Amino acid sequence: MTADLAAPPTLPGWVRRSATGRLTLRLAKHIRCQDCRADLQELAEWYMVHDQVWAQASTCERGGHLCIGCLETRIGRQLAGGDFTGAPVNRSERWGRRSPRFKDRLQRTGNPR
Repeated sequence: MTADLAAPPTLPGWVRRSATGRLTLRLAKHIRCQDCRADLQELAEWYMVHDQVWAQASTCERGGHLCIGCLETRIGRQLAGGDFTGAPVNRSERWGRRSPRFKDRLQRTGNPR
């Protein structure tokens, strides 16, 4: 038996691909920052940082969520482009709008991890 190399990669259950190829998030109605309780969908701050950065924040749960401001408060500095992973949620405009703060941090130079 051989693997089907033409099969598309499996997406996580919370990601959907439309007929046009656009990726969309299938999320709960309100996902809030663990610290300030801001609605992350309203803030437009869906992102992924490297594990080392997340560990610096001493989050109590791996699957938790923080807005960029609260993450920065926990780690004691502003995020920079090198803190974010290469995940599509960080790099592709297909994932929807981004807050001005998120756009700013993505464009900052440096890899301060």
